Amino acid sequence: MSQGVVFKQRYKSRNISSTPLLNRKHLAYIATRPGAVHNPGCGFGLWGRLPGIGLPENINNLQEAKRVVTQASKAHTLYRVVISVDGETAQKHDLYNRKTWESLVNYKINVLAQQMDIKQKDFCWVASMHYEKGHPHVHIMYWGNSDDIHDEHMPRERFEIMAEKVRSEFGREIYQEEIRERQAEQSESRKKMRLELEAMLQEANLAEALNLSHVSQPARDAFTRSLAELAAAVPTKGSIDYAYLSKHPEYKEKVDAFISEILKISDFQRVVRQYEKATLDISSFYGNGEAEREWVLEKARKALYKNLGNRIMDTIREYRKELALEAPADRTELQVVIQSTAVPIATANPLYQELRKQMPKERTPMWELLKEPDFRKFLSKLTGQVCDDIRINTRIRGYLEASTKGLEKDESKDIWAEVYKEAKRGISQLIQEQLQEDAGYPQQLQADLVTDLLIRLLGDASRCTGQQQAQRDILRHRRELSKTAQRDKQAQREQGGAWQGIEQ
Repeated sequence: MSQGVVFKQRYKSRNISSTPLLNRKHLAYIATRPGAVHNPGCGFGLWGRLPGIGLPENINNLQEAKRVVTQASKAHTLYRVVISVDGETAQKHDLYNRKTWESLVNYKINVLAQQMDIKQKDFCWVASMHYEKGHPHVHIMYWGNSDDIHDEHMPRERFEIMAEKVRSEFGREIYQEEIRERQAEQSESRKKMRLELEAMLQEANLAEALNLSHVSQPARDAFTRSLAELAAAVPTKGSIDYAYLSKHPEYKEKVDAFISEILKISDFQRVVRQYEKATLDISSFYGNGEAEREWVLEKARKALYKNLGNRIMDTIREYRKELALEAPADRTELQVVIQSTAVPIATANPLYQELRKQMPKERTPMWELLKEPDFRKFLSKLTGQVCDDIRINTRIRGYLEASTKGLEKDESKDIWAEVYKEAKRGISQLIQEQLQEDAGYPQQLQADLVTDLLIRLLGDASRCTGQQQAQRDILRHRRELSKTAQRDKQAQREQGGAWQGIEQ
């Protein structure tokens, strides 16, 4: 990784008598030392903008340049600058070539004038490029050639700001290709996180979103509840764009805490690392020091929070828009809203899972389960949370505000209490029914009913068979009785006939 641009600056005070001579010697050193890339046809290398020169050009008269520098040193402070890059950067960006350095210095030199508060018309400078393997660099001497008096000493804090600006300007020009690549990585990272956030909060099936299949459902449900809480607490006045939340610091703190929790998810962490690496790479290209890198990183984090924060606020606005429907016209309509909404909200709550664990495998009457203190406590708490959820509470409040408008305070208060009590009772019943369904109680009941029906059918069939047999026995008995009676009658007739004959 490149170390970026290195910038150094120093000076000899103009109040010291030896300063003009020392500046003269320094000029000769940078122009003639071994490694200095010479001007064509000269035994030294120097270019710049001396007094009376409009645009930067090669300085081919070294003696004249020494005279100008010596004279300027008597009334002005001459600053000595070194700007360098590492060998890898020089190789990649052709900075072993003096022409490349000339173009770069000529294009960016004015940043020194701006930072030192020197007017362009008064800004004078000379430069020399030194070819050194692994460390090509340029030396610059500059000064302001006006009668204005400037404090030649610069406090360290001010110098650090100035050095940062110079490094940034030169680095932006040298590393523009790498910076664009890293900026694209930053943008791509933000996009990935934004899409992933949308996939989480809106359950969007986005092809570009990262895979969140390994994120537990309770974790997603927790984020959904947090989002609902943010929607319920959103400021009612002013813009709710993330940029303007500074006017509502308590709410902004909640939004930032929500983002922080999201960024703890592993997929987000991976993208955040990519984002921060790209940020630090850019900072290195600019040649920033440790303090500046931390500042740049913090600035990038704020930009990330703003990016995700705006998407969250967009979601909240859409969320509230969906809730801003016409209030239920009557209690029947309100009950329909609760019945269609309460169960999904309840089953997404961790308390529901706790209740689910307490459900016996064998069908048990709910009145028996409600005897258990923990079960009753969890059910009551879950019922309250579902009732307070913005998706239900907004509808209840809308109905109540419309239906109690114009009523006396005490009467209105009673209606509010009655409706909320009724809503909680209904929600509790819905939760109980869902718990029973999830535990398989309806199937068990159905199986029991089928068994009872079979038993009854078999019993009825058995009784029916017995009755039929009894009827057959009676008929048989009747037939037997009939045959006996016929025999008796026949016997009587025969006996009577004999008596009759005797009488005759």
